[in-house]
Amino acid sequence: MMKFVGLAAILASGTALGACSDHAGGGGAAAMVGNFSGTWAGTTGGGGTLVATFALEDSEDVMGTVSFSGSPCFDSAALELQVDDGDVSGTATEANASIELDGTLNVGVVSGTFQVESAGLCSGATGSFTMAHE
Repeated sequence: MMKFVGLAAILASGTALGACSDHAGGGGAAAMVGNFSGTWAGTTGGGGTLVATFALEDSEDVMGTVSFSGSPCFDSAALELQVDDGDVSGTATEANASIELDGTLNVGVVSGTFQVESAGLCSGATGSFTMAHE
């Protein structure tokens, strides 16, 4: 019953994100620039699709937006993610609601988990996400 990815990532099924980069070889923020799509699934049910767009902020950070389907709490959110040698973490925010994302960039695929920090009835919800470069 929640609307996020989560983030993506923050975080179900396999999809790719960015130019081919490998976790073992380190995936930088530049590998996450562009348009992406994927899915999210809540651990207690619910799920849907997500569409994100990222722009490079600096060598380890990307900013962007994400839109969700299937969530009663989120339609879209602003994203700020840090990428360090293939590890991805950050926050999606919409108004006073926030979602913490943790994931991995591996051979162009970003997948991970999310936890809703504050969002009314969705607060405390957790799940998984996966995104792919379009």
